[in-house]
Amino acid sequence: MLSGNKNNTIGNWMNRNIKYVFILPSVFFVIIMIIFPLVYNLIMSFNQWSLSSITPPKFIGLENYIKLLTDERFLISVWRTLYFSFIGLVIQVFFGSLFCTIST
Repeated sequence: MLSGNKNNTIGNWMNRNIKYVFILPSVFFVIIMIIFPLVYNLIMSFNQWSLSSITPPKFIGLENYIKLLTDERFLISVWRTLYFSFIGLVIQVFFGSLFCTIST
């Protein structure tokens, strides 16, 4: 009688938590494939490190970001990206609205 009660307890646990059991593989996949590399790259962005050397990474703080945000080529490329994205968005909304109006 005691073993039957134990199986019933496991069955009740499975019924209550089956949704988590099915979601668990996808949660692990997201953590391993997306969150871990994202956090690792964020941490490594505060270091100076060459893949071709065997020396350990050297912590340099915000120096990489300061160098990036003061680089003229980077700022020009950001401006061009925003400009072309805005122009593309305006053209798509205009023609989409035009075709929608014409077709009704």
